[in-house]
Amino acid sequence: MYVEQAIESCGFGLYQFVTFIITTFGYAYLGCYESSIIYYQKSVPFVCTDSINRTKSFNYTSKCIDNCSKYIYESYDTSIYSAMDLGCSPRNIAISVSQAMFSLGLAFFAPFNSYLQERLGRKPVVILGCILMSLSILIPIAFPNIYAVIAMRFLSGSAYLALELSTYLIGLEIMPLRYRTMVNLVYMASCGLGAIVSSPIAYIFEYSWKMQIITMAAIPQAIAILYLLFIDESPRWLVYKGRIPEARLILNKFRKESSDVSFVHLKSASEKSSLSFKETISELFGSPEMILLSITCIICWNDMNFVYYGMLYDIGSLSGSIYIDGIIVPSAELLVPITIILLMRYGRKPILIGFLILTTAALILLPITKEIAFALEIIDSFIGRFCATALFNIWWGYQTEVLSTRLRNHGMSFFEALGRIGSILAPFVLQLDEINFAIPFLIFGIVNLIPIPLIIIYAPESHNKPLPEKTGEIFEVKDNQYKLMRGESDAEFK
Repeated sequence: MYVEQAIESCGFGLYQFVTFIITTFGYAYLGCYESSIIYYQKSVPFVCTDSINRTKSFNYTSKCIDNCSKYIYESYDTSIYSAMDLGCSPRNIAISVSQAMFSLGLAFFAPFNSYLQERLGRKPVVILGCILMSLSILIPIAFPNIYAVIAMRFLSGSAYLALELSTYLIGLEIMPLRYRTMVNLVYMASCGLGAIVSSPIAYIFEYSWKMQIITMAAIPQAIAILYLLFIDESPRWLVYKGRIPEARLILNKFRKESSDVSFVHLKSASEKSSLSFKETISELFGSPEMILLSITCIICWNDMNFVYYGMLYDIGSLSGSIYIDGIIVPSAELLVPITIILLMRYGRKPILIGFLILTTAALILLPITKEIAFALEIIDSFIGRFCATALFNIWWGYQTEVLSTRLRNHGMSFFEALGRIGSILAPFVLQLDEINFAIPFLIFGIVNLIPIPLIIIYAPESHNKPLPEKTGEIFEVKDNQYKLMRGESDAEFK
């Protein structure tokens, strides 16, 4: 595994640390943006003008009245909900549609994202994502209507995916194996930190939804500048594109010793070129083991998207202040890195199964705790958010560990596209709380149990195994091969 050996030989130094910090900042922004929609799309109390004429008073509520001629909102600039008159049917479904369009944009752009990364590399796609993200945020200000918001949410989903996957791969592909679990978990925590920061930003600009999203539009430009100044292309991608001299230059920047990385091994590794999207699909379903693994990935990814986004969008329905709840509940994501202890000790599969069970319990108990006390409701939401986030991110990292380098780019995009069906459905399931508050959470909890038998039977353990470089290799590599590889690497490159 020549590329893997080269990375292991280089070790971890200042160059990887700087890249790690910048990519972590990028991930924090993703969490901040994802949570920001909760605030600039929040519901605002309103009153029907017919009621005002009868009672001569402004009794603001959140209940719609049949055949009301016009609604007046308590505030018009705090949210697009009031600014665009989305309080009652049929316009109240527009918020759920805009949330679903974000996930649809993620799914739609996935094949194009993998193609662009294959042709252009990781770094250009990140910069493209930053530009598209800013545009998708600013255009609704120029054209303030719900149709522009829905259309731009689709574009922001595409931009989000470009940033998410490229940032993750840039950080992952330059790290020695022993650091990858840590990197994955720090990325999880940074998303949580970004979600927390979105609350005070929204509170500062509470009376202007436009200022909230202008702030969200400025951050991607800072990310793009940092990438242009300090981040190089992924050396692993360069090797597999046959651009050996460029890969050697980058690897030598963070090599501990002064000697060069072996040109021969990098060249031989580059002969195994990446696959087209069509070839990737053929290899993903090319053997019984890969078929079962691919189906497992698709179902699990749908489930985890379904539950995670359900809990994310539900913050606004909790009993307390949306800004306080928006700090307390997302702070659960900061605790996710402690799962590194469990992952390094017990592997991926047992921890995934354990968190699936805990998440289901938290979801089913949430309607009960809501009726008992606000403190119990917040604690339950905190635990559920922690478990759902841990599942979401551990599974994301697991997919990169079981897919070969030939499949990783297109394969991740393929699973990302099909797995977004869950997040598209989540906001509409939440609307069932108009019938009964417990219904959405019972649905989320039951669906969350589906992946357990699939993971037990069909998902190979990836703990302490090097990133596979050929299809199906994850089923062949033994747990002790990492130690053997490290020994060969040290002898070969010193």
